[in-house]
Amino acid sequence: MASSVDAYTRPERPRQGSASSARNLLLALPFLALLYVQIAHHVLWRDELNALAITWASPTIPSLFWHIHHEGHPWLWYAILWVPSRFTQSVLVLKFVQAIVSTAIILFVTLRSPFRTWEKALVLAGYFFVFEYTVLARMYGVMLLLFVVYLWWRTARPDNPIPSAVLLGLIASTDTLGILLSGALLLEYACAAWMRRNTSPLFTRRAAVAALAIYAAITGFAIWSGRPAPDISWRTTGRPFVYATDVSHLYDAFLRYTVLPFLAVKSPRSHFFWNPWMHRGGLAYTLPMLLIVGMLYFTFRRYPNLLLLLGLTILGGTAFGHLIYPGSERHYGIVFLAFVGCVWILRAASPAEPLPLTVYILLGVSALCSVWAVIGSWQRPFSYDKAAAEWIVANHFDRMPLVGEG
Repeated sequence: MASSVDAYTRPERPRQGSASSARNLLLALPFLALLYVQIAHHVLWRDELNALAITWASPTIPSLFWHIHHEGHPWLWYAILWVPSRFTQSVLVLKFVQAIVSTAIILFVTLRSPFRTWEKALVLAGYFFVFEYTVLARMYGVMLLLFVVYLWWRTARPDNPIPSAVLLGLIASTDTLGILLSGALLLEYACAAWMRRNTSPLFTRRAAVAALAIYAAITGFAIWSGRPAPDISWRTTGRPFVYATDVSHLYDAFLRYTVLPFLAVKSPRSHFFWNPWMHRGGLAYTLPMLLIVGMLYFTFRRYPNLLLLLGLTILGGTAFGHLIYPGSERHYGIVFLAFVGCVWILRAASPAEPLPLTVYILLGVSALCSVWAVIGSWQRPFSYDKAAAEWIVANHFDRMPLVGEG
């Protein structure tokens, strides 16, 4: 493996020929086919539909931001949905928008990532690429798309920080966990630049200050847009800081953000296969946690910037899960993305060197979880919304007024 200094440089890579591009497009086809079948089969659920309902209820941009304050999420996903919501009242627009975002993710990884062909297949086979962030029509798909675009720019043009700052700010505009992930990515970038300050600086101080100001402005706006309204309900999330002094709750949060990003699903026989539930202080997860943390350290031990990226993402997620909201599998995925980001940067710096075996093991485990998720999604519906709607129509309740609408 390359020396630590090589992780901060941009190696010269040959341009892709037509044969290579064709091979990459062929690689994308089975993943695209699986994506479209799953999106068509997927039953939309409450949180997906709620975002679209907010855009329908928001005739103007100011009203959209007023409603967003009652969601607790930043603005970008709602702004994207607001545009097509002006032209259609069909819920299928959610699937259409998500299909566009997910198609872009798959094509970007196959055509622009530095991985070898079979490594691209392993990355795309990961649970968050196959199901959680590509099939479910939520803001996490946009976060993933911006993430892979950022990684491409970060490794292809590390000497130009302005576009990187914009992309990181937009990642922060997708979700609260996106704010944590973008902050970790920013500090990784800063660490890489700091390591090269006396040899071959990545960029000038003026460019760094301008980039930092742009990132702060976009991220500050994202935080403002996601600021919860004073009368927001905490019924389904619990009160923030309730468990602040509970050590077992803290340990549970740490387990969730180290184990579940990789062991992402239960058996497909489980009714809620997509959301493995961990008992508080679950000792059964301690050994997997030690193995995973050890593998991550062994893989990136010679690269301080990559250890920083992973460590900050895990610690930030743990703090969020402990102090604010325990979260679900979709939240734990930021650690898997940080892992993919580390591998992306490492592969871009050392295109001719083999990656550590631990990388393939962790990617393989995530791919196995994808198999379980695909099987489980056909055996167990993700949502009962379709069954409930069919029952309402079958019992002739579809034309009756809804009780409780204000």
